[in-house]
Amino acid sequence: MTDIKDLRNRVASIVSGPGPTQSVPRSEVTQSRFSPHNIQHMSRATALASRFMEIADAKGGEEGLADAVQEIEETLETEDLSGLAQHAVKLFLAHHKEASEKLDRGSDLRKSQGDTTVDVLTSSPASSRK
Repeated sequence: MTDIKDLRNRVASIVSGPGPTQSVPRSEVTQSRFSPHNIQHMSRATALASRFMEIADAKGGEEGLADAVQEIEETLETEDLSGLAQHAVKLFLAHHKEASEKLDRGSDLRKSQGDTTVDVLTSSPASSRK
């Protein structure tokens, strides 16, 4: 059985990346960094996020999410562009409904405060469109 709290903690750790108290290896300091303004970087991040979604959807439910988190962790080990995998995870959380609901800690905060997101196309609160 999959422990959703464990998955949520693992994802939060991945998204936050190395904190100020964690040492960053010197090789990572000189390594290329992800930029959302670089088209090739965004293309790679989008492809990764799509792969995470496909993996999550293959089994569905918490088991599918566990497989996606495992793939995310493996990607972190092999990806050479620092920050790319973290951005891909953010895209995954933003665009995969079940991952957003079950793995994104920010979704709990949004639910507790009520969804007051404004749709920039209509300038109306998202909650009023339901």
